[in-house]
Amino acid sequence: MKEFAKKSIMFHSKISKILSFTNQTFFSKNIFISSNKLFSSKNDNNNTKSSTSEKDNDSKYGVCPAGCTLHNHKFEASYNRLIEGNQKYVLEKTMNNPNYFKDRAQNQTPKYLLIGCSDSRVPPNEMTMTEPGEIFIHRNIANQVIFSDLNCMSVLQFGIEHLKVQHVIVLGHTKCGGIIASKNKEYKGIIENWLQNIRDIAFMNKEELDKCKTEEDYFKKLTILNVKSQVLNVCKTPYVQKAWANNQKLHVHGWLVDIETGLINDLGVTNKDWNKIKESYEFNFKLI
Repeated sequence: MKEFAKKSIMFHSKISKILSFTNQTFFSKNIFISSNKLFSSKNDNNNTKSSTSEKDNDSKYGVCPAGCTLHNHKFEASYNRLIEGNQKYVLEKTMNNPNYFKDRAQNQTPKYLLIGCSDSRVPPNEMTMTEPGEIFIHRNIANQVIFSDLNCMSVLQFGIEHLKVQHVIVLGHTKCGGIIASKNKEYKGIIENWLQNIRDIAFMNKEELDKCKTEEDYFKKLTILNVKSQVLNVCKTPYVQKAWANNQKLHVHGWLVDIETGLINDLGVTNKDWNKIKESYEFNFKLI
């Protein structure tokens, strides 16, 4: 066991040294040897494990009170894939610029603040081909902007007042699970509190939604209406209005991405839409 631990430490030490010299060009995929091979090799030599080994495995792979020690090699490999992917990502980014991450560590000056859905199929940076540090991102189920959500409000205030972003974008997407679930009558727990906001939008636009001929059309239309509603919610916040009152250049947009094509469509929410309702929601900062 001591010999195996010693080899494992030496292996990870070598990996660290290799990654610190990313300007060299002799790397190959062989560098990223999956650590599960080390464990499976050890398992082949010893059919029994000590209690210490069990604890080592458990601590290495996170909290799992049920006694998960990742004996399932497929499960183990799926976890290791993330760590190895990170190593490859770092290598790729630093090959041409060894200071890639050091430069970004100094500060962040994003021009964009994006409020998107938590859906794993809609990664903002990848879909817009932007680098780390370019988009300040907040995500939740069905890209909601709710005034009682301190998380979202904090992101908006910090992004607008401190980072001085120039664009706030609400990004919705087709086949959104939150939108679909909002029509389902089955009680699903605390998430129902969140989905009520979408149901309110559906109720207020019932006449328009009733014209949809298919369920797919209904969900797409509701998704668009939801994005437009959240854009106006962004405009209703004091952080946005204060920025406008101070002549800060700040634009608010609504986007819809079709996850079947990957293409983003600007929904064209403009000043005209805000002017229709601003009399009821506009703050007068001159009185402060």
